[in-house]
Amino acid sequence: MSLVDAKSKAAHLRAGIKEGIDPIAERKRSNNAEYKTVNDIAKDWLQECAKRLENPQIPERVYRKDIAPSIGELAITRVTPVDIQSIIRKIKDSNRPTISNDALIYCGNPPTFNCR
Repeated sequence: MSLVDAKSKAAHLRAGIKEGIDPIAERKRSNNAEYKTVNDIAKDWLQECAKRLENPQIPERVYRKDIAPSIGELAITRVTPVDIQSIIRKIKDSNRPTISNDALIYCGNPPTFNCR
């Protein structure tokens, strides 16, 4: 790497640090390019749930019926807390408070593969 390139890269890293980006954490972060949409990560998460849960059809059904229609085709980076709140409200308004709680948990857990 040339000196000019090194200085440029260092300046870029310093700018990122000022914005709160930890370059070491970014380097350790796995690059999951195969996860483009919420459906992509949900597929992997549901496979993991099938291995761990006695009744994996429950999170699969909640995802398929209540979560996927709203955000399944969205890019992961495009999902906002407002999207999740909308899903939870819609389920709650259909008089299924337990399912709304489960959906909230599922929306927060797929990347870590915590199945409930």
